[in-house]
Amino acid sequence: MKAMRLRRRAAITARFERKEFRGYARILAVTEADAEAYRRILPQSSRVVAIPTIFDVAAMPPIPDPGGHRMVFVGAMVHRPNNDAMIHFIRQILPRIRAEAPDAELTVVGRDPSAELLALAGPDVRIIGPVSAIHPFLEEAAISIAPLRFGSGVKVKVLEALAYGMATVTTSIGAEGIDARHGRECLIADGDEAFAAAVVDLLRKPELRAELGRAGRKMMVEKHSAEVVGPYARGVYREAIETTGKRT
Repeated sequence: MKAMRLRRRAAITARFERKEFRGYARILAVTEADAEAYRRILPQSSRVVAIPTIFDVAAMPPIPDPGGHRMVFVGAMVHRPNNDAMIHFIRQILPRIRAEAPDAELTVVGRDPSAELLALAGPDVRIIGPVSAIHPFLEEAAISIAPLRFGSGVKVKVLEALAYGMATVTTSIGAEGIDARHGRECLIADGDEAFAAAVVDLLRKPELRAELGRAGRKMMVEKHSAEVVGPYARGVYREAIETTGKRT
């Protein structure tokens, strides 16, 4: 029944998009995959342009590796995929990690953690609610994790960790729409055993953490920084204004 409802909502949304988007000079997507999906359903597909999510990477200096075996996850727990990811991780994946790395620790940062998630807190599992700044929690962690099992859109939490030069383990869902490659800019693993193995591998290898961290930050500078994407975005806006003669 849920699948049927989702298909119906998807069909309604597609009809709305095809109708409403006709009145716009440009349709902006944040990934090329999204842009291509819109081009398939819209007339005049040249109006669809991909502009990546922009980060002020220059204002996000690389975070030094503190060593140790602490992992960090950042995300609002009111968002169901985040809450699900951490409950499942603590129950199913963390025990597998501790079998190989008994001193592994976890910090979960995000507002509105559910009662079910809070109940899983312990000496080595900290569940932190809303914070004014996430940087202190990133600084104390050796790696960033994003074990998402479902969800949509670009995961800003993953991009943010890469921008800070943090070694990151995520899933295929977590890496959706991100131009990061497994073994190059991050580790991508699906399934409990594979995810646990990737985390253990990264916790044990500071040289691999450093290598992934440098590559991930380089990717962010080259493909998401304001210095690179900003001029391109301004060019898109300028061209749209010149084409339509409007500033709306």
